[in-house]
This record gives sequence, C-alpha cells and structure tokens, in this order.
Amino acid sequence: MIISWKQVKVHLRTSLVVMVAFAIAMVLFMNRNNTVSFWFFGLTDTDKKINVVGVIVSTAAATRLAWWVFSLGWGIWRDMKELQVEQQKEREQQANQVRENRLSDMERRIDDKVDQLNESGTQADTDEEKTDLPQP
Repeated sequence: MIISWKQVKVHLRTSLVVMVAFAIAMVLFMNRNNTVSFWFFGLTDTDKKINVVGVIVSTAAATRLAWWVFSLGWGIWRDMKELQVEQQKEREQQANQVRENRLSDMERRIDDKVDQLNESGTQADTDEEKTDLPQP
C-alpha cells in the first residue's frame, strides 16, 4: 500500500512538472512573433520593437539571478550571526579561563601560606617539646 502511494505521488509530481514545462513552452511558442516596446531605465529605445520571448526569458533570468543574490545575502547574514555567537562564546570561555587561572593562583598562594604556617608551627612545637624534656 505504501509503495503504491509513493508511486502515485511520483507520477503526480512528474505530471505536474511536465504540464508546467508544456505551459511555458506553449507561451514562448505562441509569442514567438510578437514584439513589444518598453522602457527599461533608459537602457532601451522605446521606438525599437523587442521580441516578447526575449523579454520573457530575460525576466526569468533576472528573477533567477535576483533570487540567487538574495539567498547569497541571506546566507552571509546567517553566517555573520553564527560568527557573532561563536565569538561571544569564545570571549566567555576566555573570561572563564582567566577567572579559573586567578582562582588557582590564589589557592596555590593560600596553600603555600598554610604550609608555611604549619611548618613554622610544627617547628615551634618541636622546640617547645625539646625544652619540656628533662635535662640530663
């Protein structure tokens, strides 16, 4: 049942593509002898007649080019946003690393001071113990 449903979907899509291609070909074929004059930002002479098929193909190509430029710009914008997020994460990691290094240095200094105090305290205790011992 699933395979037959997939076959129907494939055949429907294929039929749709063929019908759209046929419609485009029909429009181009039926307008092959028609001409038009139009203004395009002063780049064209309005007295000169231009083939409609050329206008249709040029419009399609320009639309495709505009879509490509738009998608390229959208991709660049998205990449810039991702880059900003990554840079922010990198700055946070660096700040955390700096904090971690400072804390480890403080811990080490505290441990050194505690060790020094313990050494001097044990040395004083041993000196006192020596004096408490009976003298021969």
